[in-house]
Amino acid sequence: MIVTGGGTAGHVTPLLAVVSELVRQVPDVKISYFGTKKDTSSSLIVGSEYFNKRQSIFAGKFRRYNGKPYIWYIKHPSVMLLNIRDIFFVGLG
Repeated sequence: MIVTGGGTAGHVTPLLAVVSELVRQVPDVKISYFGTKKDTSSSLIVGSEYFNKRQSIFAGKFRRYNGKPYIWYIKHPSVMLLNIRDIFFVGLG
């Protein structure tokens, strides 16, 4: 079985609860975890005994900010450059 989550403990904590119940019901299940390289909750996953394999992958993020006009993005080129870079991370992921 493959599971994924990450970024924050808000995603990983429920994942650990589901996985622990699965292991309790099916003790010989093999579980692989896939998460991002910059996962802030990776310490929860690394410290867990439930996973047979942990794999880091690239992940991109599309940055958009509610209510910001298009001209704001032109004035903040770093946001645009990160979005362009992350197009490749999505493909790699």
